[in-house]
Amino acid sequence: MLFRSLEEEEILYTLSADEQNCPSCNHTLHEMKVLVRKELKIIPPSAKVVLHKRQVYACRHCDSYASEGSTGSIIVAKMPNPVLAGSMVSPSLLATTMDMKYNKMMPLYRQEQAFVDYGIDISRQNLASWVIKGTERWLSPLFNRLHEYMVKEDVLHADETVLKCLDEKDNKNNYMWLYATGEKALRKIILYDYQKSRANKHPEKFLKNFTGFLQTDGYAGYNKVSDVTRLGCLAHARRYYTDALKALPEDAELSRS
Repeated sequence: MLFRSLEEEEILYTLSADEQNCPSCNHTLHEMKVLVRKELKIIPPSAKVVLHKRQVYACRHCDSYASEGSTGSIIVAKMPNPVLAGSMVSPSLLATTMDMKYNKMMPLYRQEQAFVDYGIDISRQNLASWVIKGTERWLSPLFNRLHEYMVKEDVLHADETVLKCLDEKDNKNNYMWLYATGEKALRKIILYDYQKSRANKHPEKFLKNFTGFLQTDGYAGYNKVSDVTRLGCLAHARRYYTDALKALPEDAELSRS
């Protein structure tokens, strides 16, 4: 564990002037070498309130000649737009909330409790609203652009898996469809498409403009995707042979010809 990419902080411990004399002969000591002990320091996150103050300017000369009902010249300084209109959430707070939820697997109710440790009272309802609106405002356009690049690639991989969703009590068979570009792709892209079923209409719609090679596990749901060249999965094909070998008696003779 070298941690070469981390910032380093040095703390130098020296002897005082009175201590830099030899205890045996009282002659002045000289520097021989430096002993180094490494430790990894973690700085906990901190929170602060940022007040965006916009200065308002007015012209006294124009005000003195302004006609009745006119306000003269008033100019307000520009400032960056908020990440979500009408909300106090900052870009860093929104990004942290999403990162903790989806990358660190920390649900919003636990984030709500964690923020209390920093003296912040944010309800999970507000957190959920920020995640939804932030996704619609900022991530959806990014997703759509990545999808445009993805369908222009020559090779794509696709798979689907069952997903439990607490809010879908009327439908237990929810699926997350996964699409990824190939190893030699110009752009490395992985996109997830949440759907409430395993119906073939979902990959048909997602891959509508794709005309390259599509590699899947052989699930018939991809058969409806048109204008593509289907590729099988070697791992799935090999599985049947390995299962057959495991089922053979221990004294069975195998031919490798």
